[in-house]
Amino acid sequence: MKNDQWYYLDEKHQTLGTYNNQKLLELYQKKIITGRSYVWKDGFDDWKRFEDVRPSLSLFGKKDVAKAASIIKKVPTGYHQSVVDQVLDTPVERVQRIDYTTPYQVVWLSEQHKQHVNNLTEKIIQNLAVQKRLESLRLSPNKPDGLIIGTGEADFTKGNVPYEFTYQDKTFQLIDVPGIEGNEGKYEHFVKQAIEKAHLVIYVNGTNKKPEEKTTRKIKSYINQYAKVYAVCNVRGKADSYEFEEDQVLLTKTHKDISDVLDQTLTVLNQNVGQDLIEGGQCIQGLLAFSAVAYDQDKKETTISSSRKDLIKSQKAYMRDFSSLENMKSFSQVNALEEKIISKFATFEEDIIESNKHKIVRKIEESIGVIQEQLDKHLVFQTKIKKELDVGQDSINRLLNDFENNLSNKSNNAISSSFLNIADSGCGVIENYFGDQDTISSRIESIVKLESGQLLERLETIKVEMNQQFSKSLEEAVQRIGRSVEQIQLNFDLEHSKDLVVSNQFSHQSMFDAKSMGKGLMEIGGMAALGASIGMVFPVVGNIVGGLLGGVLGLVKFVIGALSSKQSKINKSQSHFRTNVNSAQSDFKSQVRNSIYQMVGVVRQDTEKGIIVKIYSEYKKMQDVEWILTAQLQKLKALSHQIKSKGYGTI
Repeated sequence: MKNDQWYYLDEKHQTLGTYNNQKLLELYQKKIITGRSYVWKDGFDDWKRFEDVRPSLSLFGKKDVAKAASIIKKVPTGYHQSVVDQVLDTPVERVQRIDYTTPYQVVWLSEQHKQHVNNLTEKIIQNLAVQKRLESLRLSPNKPDGLIIGTGEADFTKGNVPYEFTYQDKTFQLIDVPGIEGNEGKYEHFVKQAIEKAHLVIYVNGTNKKPEEKTTRKIKSYINQYAKVYAVCNVRGKADSYEFEEDQVLLTKTHKDISDVLDQTLTVLNQNVGQDLIEGGQCIQGLLAFSAVAYDQDKKETTISSSRKDLIKSQKAYMRDFSSLENMKSFSQVNALEEKIISKFATFEEDIIESNKHKIVRKIEESIGVIQEQLDKHLVFQTKIKKELDVGQDSINRLLNDFENNLSNKSNNAISSSFLNIADSGCGVIENYFGDQDTISSRIESIVKLESGQLLERLETIKVEMNQQFSKSLEEAVQRIGRSVEQIQLNFDLEHSKDLVVSNQFSHQSMFDAKSMGKGLMEIGGMAALGASIGMVFPVVGNIVGGLLGGVLGLVKFVIGALSSKQSKINKSQSHFRTNVNSAQSDFKSQVRNSIYQMVGVVRQDTEKGIIVKIYSEYKKMQDVEWILTAQLQKLKALSHQIKSKGYGTI
């Protein structure tokens, strides 16, 4: 039978053939077969996937390489490279028809190039040999050779190795992944890739130590959100541990400390992964189990590779102490592990659904945790901002009260001073010009006009000064609020800077930028509307004091006719005048007080609309963030509850 005569299995597992290399490639190009189709030719121990043998169809065979190499050695140097490239790019089937006895008018550009091609050819042959060995191992699980068992070297397993098998007409896959205690960075993507697809993760830990803190963090990062976990503690036991029959009764009895290691391992997994994801665990003597299955009873010889003398030595020692291979296998507890795996087959569809449900719930709960943390931080931040705004509002209210009180006090003082001048000056006029009613009337009228004009000027000056002072104080108060808000933001950022995360999810920064709020507040100047509010006029002093003249003149006329002395008449007139002035003063102060009350009321209203409302409108945005986060939490919690309430394996 020629070496290029191929057979393949169709979809009904019927054998079709024979086909040469070229025809097999054409079947693939026409999609009659795929990369996953099984093919076979003479010399194969078992069927192989087409994708695994395809590279050999477009490369030189060993005989071709050897023949070409012998010819190359005979070719003199100095010929053009292009023909060499043509030969190297020629398909195998064409190369096989080349007359190697005809000298080519080509050679290598240099000895270095020649050596490079020879090295490349040798590497291709070596890689094909490795591929063949690995494929043989994968397709022949009943003939373990121990080559995949670690030698103690770190990172022995350097990639994911799948092992397919069929159980009750269903195809399943076991994936051996690199360990997580070595160079994690090199193989992290392999581990995550495999675990994301898995619905049962078997975590293997040696009984010589419990999982370290660093390892537990890795475990959590890998399997926390993906699959159910089953713990296996691999017992380290040499052959002399089972020398006597009483040592072969029960694994946990022979190795009394392994139960403690298993309990510690399960505790660590429960704490880091979650009790709901842990499906229990067991101890197993892996080397003993391997030694039992790596022996061919028919041929009476080991299947372990001759390169693994350490494993062969251990196997011989175990077989010497145990009465049978079955006893070795049973005592190793590998049968219990096998039963655990088989038990998953009966419910694998429901398990897949449940695993996917769990993945979704875990993702939801992770999001809930992130949002809840964000909400908690936001509420703390929001409370601090609210407290500062309330303090600021109290400060503004105090400024308004001070403005009203200062304006009233200064106005009253000015009014009292003016009316005192009117009273004193009027009394002097009465005394000096008593009996001359026209002069008294004229003089007092002049005094009233002069003092009223000066009073109105003083009141206006007081109003402007108080306005400016209040506006400046108000501006400073608002800016103080802005600076306080910015400081709260800065302190918050510094406090949580260590918690910043780079991810697609939420950061630990506040979701509300208080800096812009503070900047906006500090840009608020003195109240523009305040000047208009204060532009209200005070009552006219002359309208009130003018009424004094009639009373004074009537009194003077009355006292002139009296029988008392002149001085007595003057005193009575002056007393009556002061009484009228004081009465007029009280009336005027009352009117001014009402004017001030109205004026401050407008200022309060303008301050409320122009500043307070603006301040709390910014704060309302923070409350909106709180509402959004709270509503999102409620939705996610409801969704999680809905998924959890579904029966096992249903959605």
